[in-house]
Amino acid sequence: MLIPYVMMRFYLGLCVMWLSVTFSSPAVWAESLSEADVFKHASEFTVFVEHVTRLPFYGSKAGYRNGSGFIVDAEQGLVVTNRHVAQEGTGGTKVRFHNQKEYKANIVYVDPKYDLAVLKVQIPKGNELLQAAEFGDSDDIEQGHPVGTFGNPSMFSFSASRGIVSATDRRDRDGKFLGEFFQTDAAISGGNSGGPLIDLKSGKVIGINTFVWNDDDGKQIPGLGFALKTNEIKARIGQLVQGAVEPKVAWIGLLVDSIPEQRATANYGLKQVKDLVAKADEYLVVLAVTSGGPTALAGIQPGDLLVRLNGEKIQTLNIYETALQKAVGTSVSLEVLRREGAKFVLKKFSVSVQNLSSDRVTRYASVSGMLAHHVTVRFREDFGAPPEGVLVAHVESGSQAELAGLSANDVIRAVNGQTVNSIDDLVRMLKNLKKGQSKVELFVKRYRRYQTNRLFELHVEKPGLFKRES
Repeated sequence: MLIPYVMMRFYLGLCVMWLSVTFSSPAVWAESLSEADVFKHASEFTVFVEHVTRLPFYGSKAGYRNGSGFIVDAEQGLVVTNRHVAQEGTGGTKVRFHNQKEYKANIVYVDPKYDLAVLKVQIPKGNELLQAAEFGDSDDIEQGHPVGTFGNPSMFSFSASRGIVSATDRRDRDGKFLGEFFQTDAAISGGNSGGPLIDLKSGKVIGINTFVWNDDDGKQIPGLGFALKTNEIKARIGQLVQGAVEPKVAWIGLLVDSIPEQRATANYGLKQVKDLVAKADEYLVVLAVTSGGPTALAGIQPGDLLVRLNGEKIQTLNIYETALQKAVGTSVSLEVLRREGAKFVLKKFSVSVQNLSSDRVTRYASVSGMLAHHVTVRFREDFGAPPEGVLVAHVESGSQAELAGLSANDVIRAVNGQTVNSIDDLVRMLKNLKKGQSKVELFVKRYRRYQTNRLFELHVEKPGLFKRES
């Protein structure tokens, strides 16, 4: 009877091994996925995001732009994408899945500093979403790791591409976006923005495709794509998924960068002020101050070295950002080290920390085939523009606005010599023209690589205000 008992134990052992393999955790099971399996799975959680630009007082014309996104919570219909994908349309946003089902979506969260947005898809009862993506640990990914992108480049919907992680610790050289990025040669092009960068070994999402690098002529350089690491935004996405209060986005109008200890010591005389500045491998220096922002109003200047925030020594960018996040809606004490001639002077400022997530475009002015809205914080930081005026967002081809010479990224500062501070000012002035008057003179600041002042004569047609469609 011993042999049957031994055989029974042997077969039981085999059964346990089979069960453990069959129902192993997703992370373990994912290691055996082929690349074809990974991309098939990606098609289930990646979506096509389309936003519409309408000119309601200019006939029925509408323009369409698109990007990508991916589902992070199937039950609630939450989709992650880029801010620049989600917030450029006036006629609302639609999301289309791989099964061609299409639904309206609302913006529920925006973080311009990370170019991040979260949409909530309006799904009728009885219809189910496809599968949600799973975040991987982006800190575990090393240079040379195989990755794939999935999205909708140039309207070629649900396209896959593969490559490697070319570098793991990139930052946006232009300073437009915060956070660490993967550099990859996997194809990222127009329409892929907001889509997932996928670990081809596990099938998990480790990045959000955000931007590409262009040459001096504005042409895309092949193989230079950048994806925001998922570890940078996991906590905020988690708060939204759990139904917590919308995460706030701290903003004080300051662009900072880290400099090594050797350079900081040479430029700021740190040896003389060792008791004021914590010893560290790197220090934070102010690169730019947003015109009209809290730090500009307080008196902080480019070149200042950050020393303390609310009495705590600042050693890393992460410490700085975390401290600001906790202080949204309050004022903080910010101490900087400033070089004045041969001396190094410690200066202290009180700075208001504002919530940038509330800086959304919800109202527009439309006139003569042109759309305009308030000058956003994002635009002010990108171009160094003041908050005053009205920002031109879109000019319809063949319209009176285009014939006059206006284009996107122009800021209208005055109409017939009268200062314009809001879209309400603009529409009111254009509606209250004298009888028989159909043309106005616009004073415009044009923001490109260089800032220029321009005067344009505009034939006024159908001025009006409207809200962004939900």
